[in-house]
Amino acid sequence: MEYQIGVNHGDLGYISAKFAADGLNAMPDPRGDPMEYSQPTKLGDGTVRGLGWLQQTWHWDIMTEAQCTTLRGYIGAVNVLTRNNAGSFVEYTGVLVWPEKEPEHFDNHVLDITVTIIQLVVV
Repeated sequence: MEYQIGVNHGDLGYISAKFAADGLNAMPDPRGDPMEYSQPTKLGDGTVRGLGWLQQTWHWDIMTEAQCTTLRGYIGAVNVLTRNNAGSFVEYTGVLVWPEKEPEHFDNHVLDITVTIIQLVVV
């Protein structure tokens, strides 16, 4: 399995195929950080329970400006196939959020870009 993204279930496709290639190199899969709940809450017995929505960040070290433009096109409601904390790929609906601080643009490339997918719900 590989990471996938689409505006809905029918539009899901592999990231390597949906983003323009950089020369002969396809767009790499992101590094998907462990999923976290939006509100970790300490309970009366001292344990912590995740409340709210699941969220996950996807990170790339480098991508082309064209690939970044494609990624911007997914800001908003998306379907994604991503790795959960158990290591399995699962489809979710969610909302892709662009970083508050614009990533560095250099020599027709974008460096160290991290997007967050919030409000994840298993499909």
